[in-house]
Amino acid sequence: MRRRDFIWLLGGWVTWPFAAWAQQASSGANIPKIGVLLANGEKSPSRFGGILIEALADLGYVDGKTAQIVQRFPSEQSDIHDLARELVDHKVNVIVAMSVVGASEVHKVT
Repeated sequence: MRRRDFIWLLGGWVTWPFAAWAQQASSGANIPKIGVLLANGEKSPSRFGGILIEALADLGYVDGKTAQIVQRFPSEQSDIHDLARELVDHKVNVIVAMSVVGASEVHKVT
């Protein structure tokens, strides 16, 4: 093996872990996903949903920066099961349900 080939191989071997780490950090793999299932009949974040978003921001979980917050708003009570399943399929790290029915449905699908 020539000396240039050896130096090139050694340089690639040393820098490869750093390149893999930079790619993982930039891909957002470490950003937590927080699922929020609001009460039925709500078309937009409720007062409690807004308080939750503010409380998460105070803890350092800012939507789009340090966390991904996935919100679902069921228009009818029958939609809650499907939306709970959707949050589970979205592979969120934690699900916050804003109603007893929502918490029950999340418990069933998990």
